[in-house]
Amino acid sequence: MHDLTGFDGRCDAIVFTKGTEPPPNSSDILPVWRRTLLGLQEKPTLESGYDLVVVGGGYSGMGAAISAARMGCKVALIQDRPVLGGNGSSEVRV
Repeated sequence: MHDLTGFDGRCDAIVFTKGTEPPPNSSDILPVWRRTLLGLQEKPTLESGYDLVVVGGGYSGMGAAISAARMGCKVALIQDRPVLGGNGSSEVRV
């Protein structure tokens, strides 16, 4: 792969196919095509009850959750460790 986009080019996915036609490159067709290939449901399930869901209790996650809560949002903070702080926590000590 050779990046022709310049600085900070991104590649979202690589598709290997035996066909000669390239994948769709239109914003109205591409999302449906990707969901079909990945076997995902047509529209994601929306859960109500929270204005913001933050995954990860590191410094950034804690800051986002606290800021949103201070602004009046109902926030869910999802964390799989016994302490908050990520790499800066007493558990990891990086």
